[in-house]
Amino acid sequence: MTAYWPAAMFDDFGRSMYSDALLCPNDQFSMGYRAQTARALGIPEEEVQLGVRRALSGALLLDPHALKNDLTLWTDRFLHVNALHDAHFPSQKAMLVEIEPLHEVGYYHVVDDTGWYIASLPNPDRFHEMIAAADGSAHWKLTTDCIPGVDVSGFMRAFLAESDLSDADIELSLQQSRNPEYFDWTRDGIRGRDW
Repeated sequence: MTAYWPAAMFDDFGRSMYSDALLCPNDQFSMGYRAQTARALGIPEEEVQLGVRRALSGALLLDPHALKNDLTLWTDRFLHVNALHDAHFPSQKAMLVEIEPLHEVGYYHVVDDTGWYIASLPNPDRFHEMIAAADGSAHWKLTTDCIPGVDVSGFMRAFLAESDLSDADIELSLQQSRNPEYFDWTRDGIRGRDW
């Protein structure tokens, strides 16, 4: 998901990705991760600008044809900025989603000593997320009531293989990403439905 969307309106948020307007009161992760990153880099916390936990659906930035089938390859031709009026089902297409289920009972997240982000849910296949739809409505959705997006594990595996991550770290990263992804890789993109 696109976690850096506030950068387009940076002045409106006090030039900080950590503005109160962008952070959920239940988000105990972001500020701690910011502090840890600053310590690791040896810079002031104010210079750390990580993505927000409320992200735009990636389907808003991709050509709908790119999301017809499972995604195994990537090309820059897939990039396409869509307008909200392009949504065929605006009341059923996620626009802005909390990346983590911050309001789910039993959810916790930590960053271990090596910098890996670790999250835990009592039931990782069934949880609630806060969502703003393309029509402006807000929803509290249970993932099992939603339509899975296209499977991107093939594309992600190829992308991560180009990095300097070990095979074990690649597998861990793929396990931590939810596939099929809900709300982000919506089948048929902006023209599709998430619920």
